[in-house]
Amino acid sequence: MTHREMVEVARRWLRGSARCSPVLSGIASTSEIPDAIGWSSSYKHRGSIVVECKTTVSDLRRDGQKAAMFRHPEHGWLLPGRGRVRSMLKQGYERAESAPTIGRYRYFLLPRGLADPAKVVGWYPDHGVLLLCGSRVCRAVAAPRREHADLDSEIRLLRFALVHLEHNLAALGCAVDLVEATKFAGARGIELPGKGGAPC
Repeated sequence: MTHREMVEVARRWLRGSARCSPVLSGIASTSEIPDAIGWSSSYKHRGSIVVECKTTVSDLRRDGQKAAMFRHPEHGWLLPGRGRVRSMLKQGYERAESAPTIGRYRYFLLPRGLADPAKVVGWYPDHGVLLLCGSRVCRAVAAPRREHADLDSEIRLLRFALVHLEHNLAALGCAVDLVEATKFAGARGIELPGKGGAPC
């Protein structure tokens, strides 16, 4: 199974078994780009759930390098681009080995047999493990609740998604009022063009 196919499986698991809504993937508004993230109000997982899909052991082991980030006293956390480490140090950034990451709960989704779940949890004690069992997802190890999730980045990610939704609908000619559209059972938040103001 390809990485892209695994991401779609992760999104389905978040929407279904984890009861998340909304579910997003591939959004690059923060220093971390999760394969899939969802928000749940379920008693089992209250808060955000991140699923990272791994197809090889080397990719799985490389995930620990995400923590190698830099912090500036005024600008916050930043992931360095290729060849930028020296210039960032000159600009006042300091290397930090344990930068915050998003997700109250974090999981790795792995093909069955790729790695021993107990070993994966040894490498990443704040992660759970999901396994592909044919067409189903099996939870091998439940993820612990993370008290130090980067909630500021989650807010930026959700804001980015809302702004782009608004812009994409406007580009289609829909009149968009996010205040009305985000009300519970609001009917007049989005109106189709040429329909006499009929709501979508």
